[in-house]
Order: sequence, then structure tokens, then C-alpha cells
Amino acid sequence: MEKKSVLRKAAGALGTAVGVGLLAVPIVFVVVLLEIRRFFVRVNSPLKRRAAIRYLNRKYGTRFRYLEDKPYKIGSGDVFGRHGNSVHMYVTCDEFPDKKIFVAGVEGRPGFYCNYTAVKYEDKTLALLTSIAKDVYGESARVFWQGTDGDRMGCMDRDATFEDYLACGEIGSFDVFTDKNDDMTGDFLRLVNELAARRIECRPQSYHFADNVYDSIENRRFIYDIPSEQKCGHCHLHFTQSILAEGYVPDIVFRSSFV
Repeated sequence: MEKKSVLRKAAGALGTAVGVGLLAVPIVFVVVLLEIRRFFVRVNSPLKRRAAIRYLNRKYGTRFRYLEDKPYKIGSGDVFGRHGNSVHMYVTCDEFPDKKIFVAGVEGRPGFYCNYTAVKYEDKTLALLTSIAKDVYGESARVFWQGTDGDRMGCMDRDATFEDYLACGEIGSFDVFTDKNDDMTGDFLRLVNELAARRIECRPQSYHFADNVYDSIENRRFIYDIPSEQKCGHCHLHFTQSILAEGYVPDIVFRSSFV
């Protein structure tokens, strides 16, 4: 009897081991599949990089080259630190080899997105915004615009003109620093009307100072270094407004002080 009991225990242990082993097979299989999928769909995998560059070559008719990955901000993504993009990188192209072009692609969606058009017209856009601001506020006016620093996409077709880009809304906001303070809201209305007349969809703001205290500022963020007593006013539009909307009437917000 004792011998039979030992045999039954041994058989039971063997059955348990076999069951655990059989159970482990599909688990291992799933893990392997997930690792294979991660290899092919991970952010900026060689497979996805090549696919993005081929797509851009065809779309814009110029040769693109990979430069570097664009790191995500710390703390971004879902609870596991994952992101929806399968491509998140910088490239350059033969048309302007000294410029960085941002490219993004979302897993499961066709095509890729980039700021090629924004980069193409960046210098021309800044020159035009500056010219318009100086026409309204005088030669001492300065324009601060992030351009493509914020990776604004402006993802348009190859034949998109400068006028198309100005009207598409990707310019975003830009700031005018000025010491012309005699009619702040009136001048700002002139600025908005001129932008609308030229079909430029954007979000202008004007910051007014006592004298030309902003002349040495190299970055818009340095506005915080200017003493409060030298800040005279701030004009902007309600953010829900499009200056190119039919029947548009500017709704100007004025503040006598700002940070």
C-alpha cells in the first residue's frame, strides 16, 4: 500500500509538472510575439524610419535623410510611458540641408506628418510678420515667433504656396514688442486688420513697454526680466476667434499690466 501511495504521489507531481509546462507554452509564445511586435513597431525602429523617409521622398520630390531621434519629454506618454507615435524624429533634405525637419507617425494610421512646409517658409514668414509689425508700430518694434521650434507641423502638399501656408493656421501665435503706447488697442486693431487683409491666419499679441527696454532681449522668455513698472499694456484676441472667418469682427482684450 505504501508503495502504491508513493507511485500515486509521483504520478500526481508529474501530471502537475506537465500541466504547468503546457500552461507555460502559450504564455512564452505570447511573450515572444509581443517582443517581435515591439521590435517592428517601437518608436523610430529602423523599419519605421525607412518607411517614413520613403514616404517623404515621394511626397515632396526631394531626398530626405535621417538625423536623430527626437526624445519625448520626461513624464509624457501613458501610464507605462508608451507613446502613440511609431516615428518621432528629425530629418534633413537636399532642398535645405542646414534645417532640421520634424517627422511623426502614428501606429495604425496611413502616412507620416512633418513640418517640411513650415521649415520651407520659416524665414520668409518671419520677415513678413516683422515687416507688418514695423509698418504699424515703427522701426523699434520687435517680433518674437517660435517658427518651427515648437515643431508646428504645417503638413501640406508639395505644391503648397507661401500664401497657402500663411492661411493654413500653422503659424500660431507671435508677439510684437513695442514702445509705441499712445493708442495700444487702436494700433493692435490695425495690426489684426492688416494680417486679415493679407490672409494670414495667426494669433497676434502686442506687449507695450516704456521706452525701448526690450532691445537687448534675445528670447521672448526674458520678458520676465523686465521690471513691472516698465510694462505698459498687453493686447490679444479672444482665443476662439479666427481672423480669417467670414464676417470676422476683432474682439480685443486689453490688460494694463502683465507678468
